[in-house]
Amino acid sequence: MAYMQSFPRALAISTPAAFDLDVPGRSELIKKLRQKSKKVSQACLDDVAAIETGMELENQAIEFFLSRQKEAAEQIERELLSQLIAEERSHYIMLSDLRFYYIDTEHWLMEKAKTGLDGA
Repeated sequence: MAYMQSFPRALAISTPAAFDLDVPGRSELIKKLRQKSKKVSQACLDDVAAIETGMELENQAIEFFLSRQKEAAEQIERELLSQLIAEERSHYIMLSDLRFYYIDTEHWLMEKAKTGLDGA
């Protein structure tokens, strides 16, 4: 119960303006993301490129949360960041699995359905 009482305080963690999406420079942030990844323009045309872009963004989020976790002063902040890191890693795993499905559907089905080849 004490955890729940201190939770709103953990939500008040300040973030650098570069990562705050509600600031007036939001469009500048989006432009920077586009410039960093050449795949973004292709992502709308190619499912695999879109998935790979998502995987890159998940990795960037993990790196960001890891750096914030090292700077965290309070235990509740470290716990919150640990949960966010775990969530981002699960997103990466889901996207990786989806990428595998798009690239090699037959082997994905064999792995996920636990099927084998007849006579093998």
